[in-house]
Amino acid sequence: MERTVAATTKNKNQSACKALEIIEYMALNDNEPMRLGDLAQGLKMNASTVLRYLTALADCGYVQQSPKTLRYSLTLKLCSLAGRISANVELYNIALPYMKQASAVFGESCCIGVERDASVVYLGVVEGPAQMRITQRIGSRAPMYCTGIGKLLLTEYDPVAVGRLADAGMTPFTEHTLGSAEALLAQVEAARAQGYAIDNEECEIGMRCVAVPVYNYTGHIIAGMSVTGPAVRMSMEIIAEKLPQFKGIAAALSRDLGYLES
Repeated sequence: MERTVAATTKNKNQSACKALEIIEYMALNDNEPMRLGDLAQGLKMNASTVLRYLTALADCGYVQQSPKTLRYSLTLKLCSLAGRISANVELYNIALPYMKQASAVFGESCCIGVERDASVVYLGVVEGPAQMRITQRIGSRAPMYCTGIGKLLLTEYDPVAVGRLADAGMTPFTEHTLGSAEALLAQVEAARAQGYAIDNEECEIGMRCVAVPVYNYTGHIIAGMSVTGPAVRMSMEIIAEKLPQFKGIAAALSRDLGYLES
């Protein structure tokens, strides 16, 4: 049998490793429903220890126990997570050449991000020719209320949902960060009407971002593509000049994802 995480990891969080070892052991046994005793014997752990982890994994939705046989098996939650990761990787791979185009148009860094749990998660970053480091990194998260991508993704929300997100808290990162549900709703409506959104030094002083929507075959916005650079270079005049080209790049990406413009 393949070696599992806990068998190859030292000096790490042992609780996490044991939980992962149980998941891997069950998966490598073709996820056949197993009795507690068989799991404990195969894992060389005390039955009480295995039961404690199985209970925690069941509470989190990763393991289920048959009420008839009392045997344990994995749920499809892991498949759901794997499918989401796979979809994100596929989106990034399709988007990458378009991100490079957008970066070249502006001479700045380009990112693509999606919504996860009411936050923006960045799937990929193309550094601009100037090689100026930006805060966005693959896998990093940012609030929706102060990012260009976030405001675009919020156009898929109804006003009540946008208000709830604002009421949950809008931490001010700079003096330009939006501070009320009304201000956020106004910018979301503007993004919906204009087809783009701006982060005007709302996340970081001296940095400005413009974002455009990415659609898929459903006709919904599934991601945003943004270009970020120093405000002295990313002036509103430069953004207005290059925005049509940027929108065209995002539209081409959307068509690759199956979007049919009406």
